[in-house]
Amino acid sequence: MAYPPFSISAGSQSSFRGIRVVANRVQRNIQRQPLISKAVPTAIGFAFGDCLTQYMNRPQEQPFQYDYIRGASMAGLGASVAGPIGLAFLRYLDGRVALGSPLLTSSATFVLDQALGCLLWQAAFLVVSGKQRQVVAEYLNSIQNEALHQISTAVPGMVSAPAAAVAISSC
Repeated sequence: MAYPPFSISAGSQSSFRGIRVVANRVQRNIQRQPLISKAVPTAIGFAFGDCLTQYMNRPQEQPFQYDYIRGASMAGLGASVAGPIGLAFLRYLDGRVALGSPLLTSSATFVLDQALGCLLWQAAFLVVSGKQRQVVAEYLNSIQNEALHQISTAVPGMVSAPAAAVAISSC
């Protein structure tokens, strides 16, 4: 996928020369190393999002203490999982989304990419965050226990719920 060089109107070129140089370098880097160009900003976004989440979810009476391991884990998941998935998604969308004008097509692709990134960030957060992982595990266990209870009471002669749970977990 080749992009035209970044350009600014002729009258304002002198004042935007530095921006134009940087934009052209970014475009060349995206074309030469698309995975790195997608993975690095994704990692930064995941780490920044986790920093905001840690700050907002702390008890208000306590000072903010950043969990560097969790932040690095989120950045690592962003670079190694979400970045490649996002790149594959963008390559899939390339040529499939056509809304008439390049601006509309780029905008729609950007929104779809951000929506996917949000879903991937939430999944990574559930994996990395201890409290959230515990809440999800407890919820899934309660669903399993309720289902086992309903099965054991619905079928006469059925083994007890704890015995059924042991049988299911050994599979």
